[in-house]
Amino acid sequence: MVNAEGEPIGQKEIQAGVKCFVAYEYYVSGVIYEASQELNQEQLKKFEEYLPGAVVNVRYDPRCPTSCIVE
Repeated sequence: MVNAEGEPIGQKEIQAGVKCFVAYEYYVSGVIYEASQELNQEQLKKFEEYLPGAVVNVRYDPRCPTSCIVE
């Protein structure tokens, strides 16, 4: 997880209200896609689930796999 400048952040920064972004990759039909998004307030409440190496659910549009969101 990183802040808007791309610097790593932890629980202290999250609790202080720093915007938190998560980068992730996912596979569709043998193609690797990479994306990132800002975590919302509900996601930040369980930020441990988004730490590096975590497995997360990604929803994507089958007609346009680059259109995605982390749950």
